[in-house]
Amino acid sequence: GATVRDTIVASNEAPERPDVDGGDFVSGGYNLIGNLANDADTGPSGFQHGVNNDQVGGAGRPPIDARLGALSDNGGPTLTMALLSDSPAIDQGLSSFAVDQRGAERRVDIPGNPNAAGGDGSDVGAYELSAAAPAPARLLNISTRAQVQPGDNVMIGGFIITGNDPKNVLLRAIGPSLDSTGVQGALRNPTLELFQGSTLIANNDDWKQNQRTEIEATGIPPTNDAESAIVRRLAAGNYTAVVRGANNESGVALVEAYDLEQGANAQLANISTRAFVQTDDNVLIGGVIVGPANTSSRVLVRAIGPSLVGSGVSNALQDPTLELFDGNGLSIAVNDNWKETQQSEIAATGVPPSDDRESAILQPLPAGNYTAIVRGKNGTTGVALVEAFKLQ
Repeated sequence: GATVRDTIVASNEAPERPDVDGGDFVSGGYNLIGNLANDADTGPSGFQHGVNNDQVGGAGRPPIDARLGALSDNGGPTLTMALLSDSPAIDQGLSSFAVDQRGAERRVDIPGNPNAAGGDGSDVGAYELSAAAPAPARLLNISTRAQVQPGDNVMIGGFIITGNDPKNVLLRAIGPSLDSTGVQGALRNPTLELFQGSTLIANNDDWKQNQRTEIEATGIPPTNDAESAIVRRLAAGNYTAVVRGANNESGVALVEAYDLEQGANAQLANISTRAFVQTDDNVLIGGVIVGPANTSSRVLVRAIGPSLVGSGVSNALQDPTLELFDGNGLSIAVNDNWKETQQSEIAATGVPPSDDRESAILQPLPAGNYTAIVRGKNGTTGVALVEAFKLQ
């Protein structure tokens, strides 16, 4: 059979077949196979995970995401798919060539990235990552906890993807597992829908019912079978995730969006959640992770209420307040009525609140975890929106 060495076979988009489906191959070692068919279905393929330094997904194991950019002109005579900065192919090869398919230097050993046993520090496949360029600061995760009710008082999470490449995103709707964090009245069976505009792209109720393998491969699946999740590769655009209670149940839930593709030429630029704000523990709590390490982002956080009336929300929170906390639970900033503090700086962003009673905080944030809490002034209740903008 044909000998395959130092090669990536992954990211096949055909709906019915895996990346390698049988065939009489001989592994020359140092290959990355994203999704291998079960031998019982197709016969031996010649590839086995951990043998000959091959990385093999499928055939009873979770598929491997090779973390490749879009097919594009990266230099050289042919189009290539660049390795993203977190690709499992980096430094896992043993190349017999001095240059890659583009003609770039082949054996670039990225510091801090362990090499494959017996390898030379080159990358698997046609593209050699030439340098560990500092990753730009970005929003890596957004989560919001709030009370989910029937009708218009469901929880609605919105996010915008900007950039040239598609981005892999994990969405989760968490309910029952909030019990372990001391939350009273957690939503017992949250459902999750993903929209682009008014078009439903995907939906889920109980995450193990579909995409179980892909969700488990992210390393952060929900911990309760009744919770919901969606993994989707999304082009640049505006998206909305809607969390409801199955059978119109009510309760406290958490909606989350994770950036699974931090090296891609795309990012989560704006993330927001709309929900019903009550009192005590049932306020609107938004969390955001800024990263990667050793970076800083300029972030605008807004708490919107009265201006939602113009969007058809009849029970909007009339006077929201906003407080921002760091990962240690220390209050960083607080605001009620955005023009009272930082008016000129917030106006200069181009996205100030449109109602003077709404709140905003503009803050440079080092890499880490942050929490924004939206309350109604003097214990008032109503629907509000919490937003985080990553500013240039």
